Amino acid sequence: MFKEQAPPSFPTATAVTDDRQRTSLRLLRRTPLVGSFSDADLLALEIHTQMLQRWPGDLVHGHGDDADYLFILATGAVKISRPSRRGQDVVFDIFGPPAVFGAVSGSRGTGYPDTATALTHSQLLAIPAAAFRAMLETRADLALGVLDELAHRHERAQQHIRRLSSEEAGVRIAARLLELADTFGEPREGCIDLPIPLTRADLAALTGVTPETASRVMSRLRADHIVDSGRCWTTILDRRRLAAAAGH
Repeated sequence: MFKEQAPPSFPTATAVTDDRQRTSLRLLRRTPLVGSFSDADLLALEIHTQMLQRWPGDLVHGHGDDADYLFILATGAVKISRPSRRGQDVVFDIFGPPAVFGAVSGSRGTGYPDTATALTHSQLLAIPAAAFRAMLETRADLALGVLDELAHRHERAQQHIRRLSSEEAGVRIAARLLELADTFGEPREGCIDLPIPLTRADLAALTGVTPETASRVMSRLRADHIVDSGRCWTTILDRRRLAAAAGH
């Protein structure tokens, strides 16, 4: 006689929704922008959020598209680019978690000033700009958080401009590699792997040099056994010497 087996069970729609909500709330709690929110506040915000998955090369938003969403990067990496006068997209930043980008200010009727593209498999929360704007109008702490975020970006942009105007190419590239290592680095046997596909063109755009100059600097860093690199991969072999090369 065969023993009767219970029928297979499948997750219900309610279970899937609850799991998604728990995940969204967990990601929101890790976001400094809403760090002052209570659990009830986060739950009220989570109602409006959508969870998105993007794979390498997938667009998060395009330059000039209606700025309808604020995005919170939960996992992965997103590159931010803008079109040059020649019509080519030039990378000027790479974001890691818990970056906030998109319609940060909640402005009406504006387009995204840049293009955001997933560099790696990325998980994001999307919050409608209208819902975020409504919260800005009633939450002074959220408005202050946005001001802090914008001030941080302004200071970072100013530092980048100062670096471009006063430091040689080798220092700029070493400094940017150091920033990327601190944001994305994965320690491995005394080294630090950068799990993002960083091309010579991207590195050149991030540091304001030509791809040829970026290649020469990287060749020198490889010869000095400070970094190792190949097609779209980079490993920091000696962080201390890289920091020295960056003037730190």
